[in-house]
Amino acid sequence: MSNNVGKTIENRVKWGRWVVASLDVHGEPVSRKLDGRSAMSAAEWNQWFLGHRGEMHQTTEDLLGVALSLARERADDDEQRTQRDEATDMLRDDVGRTRSLLDSAGPSHATRFGLSGATPRSGTSLEAYARNAAEALREADETLDVMGVQVSTSTLADNLTPSVDRLSARLVGLAEEDRQAEALLVERDEMLERWERTYRAIAQMLEGAYRLAGEDELADRVRPTINRTSGAEAPDNDPQVDPVEPLVDVNDDEPVEA
Repeated sequence: MSNNVGKTIENRVKWGRWVVASLDVHGEPVSRKLDGRSAMSAAEWNQWFLGHRGEMHQTTEDLLGVALSLARERADDDEQRTQRDEATDMLRDDVGRTRSLLDSAGPSHATRFGLSGATPRSGTSLEAYARNAAEALREADETLDVMGVQVSTSTLADNLTPSVDRLSARLVGLAEEDRQAEALLVERDEMLERWERTYRAIAQMLEGAYRLAGEDELADRVRPTINRTSGAEAPDNDPQVDPVEPLVDVNDDEPVEA
């Protein structure tokens, strides 16, 4: 399992699967040991175990699914932020070149077309700053003398606009990614709350059933401690354990209680 889902989520998934594995290995043999207890037959106990096994499995895999979706979305966010930063740097360079040309045409031109002062560093502010300048240059539709070369303000606007549009697109894309990540975060937190309720309830019931069957060691293995429920600790090993076998009467080969 990838660590990008977060260590506590990863540990919770392991504990959920630990309970499922315990039921897979011990559910049927423990059911035979519980035959007749609490007015339930072995078949009824086995069905009881299977029902809880299915609920624990589904809830655990649902938690992992939404956690992975959130991790992927956050990875996409990182890529979007890189693209935004690259687009920001490119636009800052284009703004700097445009300002230099305007300064060469006359000391007041940069101020006149909105390119005076410090160039904004944030993407959002820079996009608005450069777009306003491009619009002013296009509306002026003048020809400037830049060191003996005739340069149209419309041409300057045309040269600046692609970088403005590129940054604008990156900002819109990043905002959408942020909204999606926020929605997934809410979903993840809701799923986490559901998992904790399910895990505590099923693990506690399973612990009780194991103790009723006289299997205290198995009960201790699935007991939902605070650290297990919170994901603060992980299982020591994978839940590969020997199945419990009920005692057998050698006379009729029918299982009897220990």
